[in-house]
Amino acid sequence: LLLDAEQSNRQPAVHLLARELQRQFNVNGAVVVYDTLQMYLKAAPGRLEQALTCAKVGGYTCAIKLVRGAYLEQEQHLGVLHDSKEDTDAAYNAAVRRLLSSLAAGHDGPSVALMVATHNRGSLQCAVAEMEHAGIARDDR
Repeated sequence: LLLDAEQSNRQPAVHLLARELQRQFNVNGAVVVYDTLQMYLKAAPGRLEQALTCAKVGGYTCAIKLVRGAYLEQEQHLGVLHDSKEDTDAAYNAAVRRLLSSLAAGHDGPSVALMVATHNRGSLQCAVAEMEHAGIARDDR
């Protein structure tokens, strides 16, 4: 189940719902519910860390679908977006590295599942390079 991202003012409720559903269904190795993080939002890196912490404390798998974001025109005036595409790219790539690092650590961190949802070639190359560095096979599920 992929919980889709919405406008930023709806995100706290979506993330709370995702966390509760993950706590219920993402247990004992099952990955059923994915939360979506829009990395063009300045708050996204903090939300990622919060999701990882909650999963570790709660003993469930933190499953994340990473996207850049789809409501740019609607949210520009709110001041919630990164200042540039480069800042968004950096946040996205940092989240990919953070999640793959947690996945590779296994026993040292929370259980993690990641969906890299992008058409951005640089981010895909970043993900593949990080997977190779961490020893994660390309066909890892």
